[in-house]
Amino acid sequence: MPRFFVVPLSEISGFASGLRAVRSDAQFLDVLKRYGIERTHPDIWTHFHWFVDSMRRKLPVEAGMYDLNRYKKVSDLMADR
Repeated sequence: MPRFFVVPLSEISGFASGLRAVRSDAQFLDVLKRYGIERTHPDIWTHFHWFVDSMRRKLPVEAGMYDLNRYKKVSDLMADR
């Protein structure tokens, strides 16, 4: 399941701990709601272009193309189960 996470540097440790502590769908959704950027987020394109530009600079051959069509809204994540 593709997902952008936007995590301030000052919260990296807490974010990583939160992900490691996930034991249920509800806990995972809490992490997604706090840090996840979904395709309907108003700043999705800012984050998307930053990611694409960064990958093209660092790994120009491997960067590839990214298809946001497959991204799901947080509210739809558990519908596949």
